[in-house]
Amino acid sequence: MEEDKRINFFKLHFTPRRNYIVTPILFHFNFLLYLIVSVADRNFLFPSAETILTLGGDTPTQTLTGAYWRIITACFLHFGILHFAANMLALIQLGKIIEQFIGSFRFAFVYFMCGIAGGVASNWWYYQEWSAVSVGASGAIFGLLGFFLALVTTDRVRKEFRIPLLKSIGTSLLLNLAISAFANFNNAAHIGGLLTGIATGYLMWILDKYVQRATKILFPALLIVVTFVLFVFLVPRINGKFDEMSDLLKRIDSTKKSMLSDLDKNLQQDSIPFSDTVFFNLKWNQFLKKNDSLLLLGKSETLKENHRLNKNEIELRKQESIFLICIHNGDSLKVNALKKVQQQLSEINSSSQ
Repeated sequence: MEEDKRINFFKLHFTPRRNYIVTPILFHFNFLLYLIVSVADRNFLFPSAETILTLGGDTPTQTLTGAYWRIITACFLHFGILHFAANMLALIQLGKIIEQFIGSFRFAFVYFMCGIAGGVASNWWYYQEWSAVSVGASGAIFGLLGFFLALVTTDRVRKEFRIPLLKSIGTSLLLNLAISAFANFNNAAHIGGLLTGIATGYLMWILDKYVQRATKILFPALLIVVTFVLFVFLVPRINGKFDEMSDLLKRIDSTKKSMLSDLDKNLQQDSIPFSDTVFFNLKWNQFLKKNDSLLLLGKSETLKENHRLNKNEIELRKQESIFLICIHNGDSLKVNALKKVQQQLSEINSSSQ
């Protein structure tokens, strides 16, 4: 009897059948990729970000420099068993209802549309965190929640079922958003998927109500057009912001190298006027202002940390320049002070790598 129950449970939730094809296929595909990631990393609980990236994870440094396909592949990867289990449990619960309600063809388009929109939203919001890695089906799943929420508020659902369903969906949605906020999950992908799902739900309802004969082709066609717009217009605009930040970081690094090169050239002279210490102080202070412009691009933790490290290094470089010039001119008392400063510079450089 127990064996029969287990078989029936598996057939009910994980076996493709009429009007329930896409959900189990998505589950099995996600499960396969979870196994591949876990085996490749030799870690079934918490695989490393490096392995995730190798297999298609989404990170601004790669996605926004041309590898846009990572927005799609990241929808099928997960950071370990807990992440995978939570998303797949939600997928099965929602897919079982929504796919049978709207059909497999439409369900597939809604799912992928919301997943892609979540990935685009993630890159738009977190492009300043250039080393962040994002994966997971949660953008698509929040999209399914939003899609279902939209339909429940229309006449597609019988009036007596609307209030109970709204309470159930609303509670689930608020709970998941609260968990996302407190656990520091990828809230941009969740909200991007959610809003896209809501808009898609109302779009389908309008088409079904007013353009009934055309909706089988028109609804997926419109979703394809919107997805195309996301990739062709929105992602390159995010890319432009990312390029602006990358260019500024390169200019800052180039300025630093130029300053150090000038100092080396001065130290090759037989004697250096002490007025050069004033010159280098002015140059390093100008560099400080350029570094401050980093914060004008955003207030992410990555930018703040980069700004802080640069600022600390510039202050130490000012001291180093003065000590080197003094020692070059015969002031051996500054040797120990120089060693301390260079030790601190070494620590800053190692922490930023």
